[in-house]
Amino acid sequence: MATLIEDTIIEERVKRISKANSLPPDMAFLTWVHSLLFDTDEGEIPKGELIEGSGEKQLDTINVDDDSQSESATVSFLQAKRTGGFSSNSLVLLSNGLSWVFEADEDKLAGLKNVALRNKITEIRDLLQEYGPSKLTVRVYMVTKGSAKDLSNEYQEERSRFIQKWSNRYFSAFTLHELGAIEIIERMQIADGAAPINERIKIEYDVNKGSVLQLVSEGVRSILCTVTGAELARLASLQPENSIFERNIRRHLGLRGKVNSEIYESCTNPDRSKFFWFMNNGITMTCDKFDPVLEPGKANIRVENAQIVNGCQTSMTLRRASEDKKLRADVKVQLKIYETNAPEFTDSIVLATNQQNSIKNRDLFSNRRSQLHLQQAIKDQFGLHYERKANEFKDQNIDRSKIINNEKAGQAYLAVCLRQPTVARAQKYKVFDDDWYTSIFEKIDPGHFVLSDAIVKYCQQQTDAELMVGTESSRKYNLGLYGVFHLSSVFGRHLLGSGKWPTSGSADYRSALKTVMRREKGAAKIFDQSVKTMLSIMAKAKLSKGEWNNYFKSSRSYRDINVHFDHESTPRRRKS
Repeated sequence: MATLIEDTIIEERVKRISKANSLPPDMAFLTWVHSLLFDTDEGEIPKGELIEGSGEKQLDTINVDDDSQSESATVSFLQAKRTGGFSSNSLVLLSNGLSWVFEADEDKLAGLKNVALRNKITEIRDLLQEYGPSKLTVRVYMVTKGSAKDLSNEYQEERSRFIQKWSNRYFSAFTLHELGAIEIIERMQIADGAAPINERIKIEYDVNKGSVLQLVSEGVRSILCTVTGAELARLASLQPENSIFERNIRRHLGLRGKVNSEIYESCTNPDRSKFFWFMNNGITMTCDKFDPVLEPGKANIRVENAQIVNGCQTSMTLRRASEDKKLRADVKVQLKIYETNAPEFTDSIVLATNQQNSIKNRDLFSNRRSQLHLQQAIKDQFGLHYERKANEFKDQNIDRSKIINNEKAGQAYLAVCLRQPTVARAQKYKVFDDDWYTSIFEKIDPGHFVLSDAIVKYCQQQTDAELMVGTESSRKYNLGLYGVFHLSSVFGRHLLGSGKWPTSGSADYRSALKTVMRREKGAAKIFDQSVKTMLSIMAKAKLSKGEWNNYFKSSRSYRDINVHFDHESTPRRRKS
């Protein structure tokens, strides 16, 4: 059970979120916890992830991170209760919920009344068919205001049965995480920019072999040293979970990839572990300050506000091997530490040491000049607030409708202005990919960016109201469920034609933006026309209910759109 102080901290934040978003306290708690786990906005759970309600099977939210580039996915299940303690019965019911997801037959699913859950199950099973279970990482989060360090014997017994049942499913990884009051507050502090990681890191040191190298240049200090695999595994286990990787580009990918499985093999194999230092690229860490104590037998480095910015995969794989009690004692790893208080230099290090990784984190780009300039231009020209990182404006009492999320708007721009709806839907990571970043954020008219975002928001709103009310087998329903980016792309063509968009200073642009932003009657007519166009395209595709998800993820869907508009723009010859 939370102490009075801990409970007060949590309830004050819940009260604030509840008031700001007009949510009941329990829902405010759920949306807050979801934001802490999945880096979303407080007070809002993305469409399709909220399962909570009648027939939700103890699964409050389901987050699916589909990485089509590596052909793998992570599925996270969240159960959050604004109560004290962890109930063994809740774990039993949660296991039953997972059985619905992974075991229930089609006839049983057809009778499931919770449509959001049914849709998520379909999405997960499609991924299982596409990638296979060995490419699926499953994470389960149980969150209450209780103590995750003081679990009852009854709960721990049920937990062992739960882990035993679901770990044996050929998944890349399956994990269960309990978060109590302390863990919630720690994550809150990390999200709010508090609770820096200050640690004393044990290092290998031999005064006769020059095993430590230090360098100072242009106000930046650095130190190169060696640590044991066990010490690195300890750092990777620091709480809050994964907090030492906050500035790292990627989350841990489990053992599903070839590289990570080889790391695991190298650090657990007695014939290879002694060569680990030579075969691994090492770890890069940044900090505000470091102080080395180079005393033989007791050598260590004290670091303040430390972050591992490169080497998450190595660190977490060593942690996994340590938890499995297979990590060899002779594993050693190279560690490079930079001391700097300059955010720009830190960003440069993060980018430079992660060049092998094509997935760029939203926060990594948040301080780029292009992001800062786009934020300023949108504010000056449109009076809107461009959000470069999650929850950037959470304490400023700004109307949510006036906030443009850069990641979502980037997807919108891909779909509508660049006419790449399939990329926007199935390959979200490309928003911050080097191949697309310049086209989306730099060489653009800010007005086009704003209009694309407004179009997708409008189409999503209309879709929820008009398309998601039919039968699940209908083309209209599947268009609403899987094809919003494609529908938005078509909307943009009907609104401004298939040619080049007018500049944001033109009368045509201002008229188009006004039509969409003010939800005028003309927008509704264009939406109806766009739905009609998409349904016509879908009819020609001749697919069944279970094939629409993959259709909208494939290049065929936007090719069909292009063919339709090419045909419409071709003059028809008169009959003689």
